[in-house]
Amino acid sequence: MNFTELRSVAERVARQVGERMISVQKGAGPSDVRLKAPDDLVTEVDLWAEEQVREAVRLHFPDHLVIGEETSSELEIIHGKTLAEIASNGVCWIVDPIDGTANFVNQVPHSSISIAVTVDGDPVFGLVYHPYLDELFVAQKGRGAELNGASIRVGAKQKLAEAVMATGFPHDRAEGWPRYKHLHEALLTSSRKLRMLGSTAAELCWVACGRLDGFAEYHIKAWDVAAGVLIVREAGGAVASFLERDAPYSIFARSILAANNELLPQLLTAAEQAEAQHRAGM
Repeated sequence: MNFTELRSVAERVARQVGERMISVQKGAGPSDVRLKAPDDLVTEVDLWAEEQVREAVRLHFPDHLVIGEETSSELEIIHGKTLAEIASNGVCWIVDPIDGTANFVNQVPHSSISIAVTVDGDPVFGLVYHPYLDELFVAQKGRGAELNGASIRVGAKQKLAEAVMATGFPHDRAEGWPRYKHLHEALLTSSRKLRMLGSTAAELCWVACGRLDGFAEYHIKAWDVAAGVLIVREAGGAVASFLERDAPYSIFARSILAANNELLPQLLTAAEQAEAQHRAGM
């Protein structure tokens, strides 16, 4: 695989999408905002952005498959398989065209473009671009992680009680809140500070460069985490799923924890205790 060409294509399209996002926000904002599900928005820019990635992949890597947030359901129907099964064989680009659409719609300058390339389901390249800060996070498996060309490492906190954590809200609050409230309580009581910023991919990158000490969330999708997971790992951090602890971590897992190697076991204990409380109906 030609990683130089791959990076060039991914960076070019990510910056193109970022320019469009900023241009739209400087104007009247997105013109077509729809609900995909309760509290889950999509705009014309999301759809346009994903198509830009598809066109670039078709042109430069015609044998590669694209799994994008906005067209994933169609892909499952076409193949008659789950996304994890589809990605388990061959090379896939896993794309979140705008991670943080609600922020984008409300002109909050914290959204990102996330592009990962996987081989048989394992991320080998990850890129996350934050257009408002003009920050480009990139990682290649076995080659480290960088921010705007400079090497990055996770933070050095040793105790969860000293950590600044980030998490998210469920898209379906009626179904998700009973579980989330236990996780949020656990994070609030066990860490120094808890933040909810609205872009999973960006927050994983902030764990990778030490701005955040950890991240925890339920009900995430592969496009939310595929690039960020590799960037965290290549920056010396670790990831896990507290709902599928007995299996090797997969980007298709239903939950994620990310931190340095000292904090992750403490974070895993807190998250598992929260999950036990949820299951006990407390």
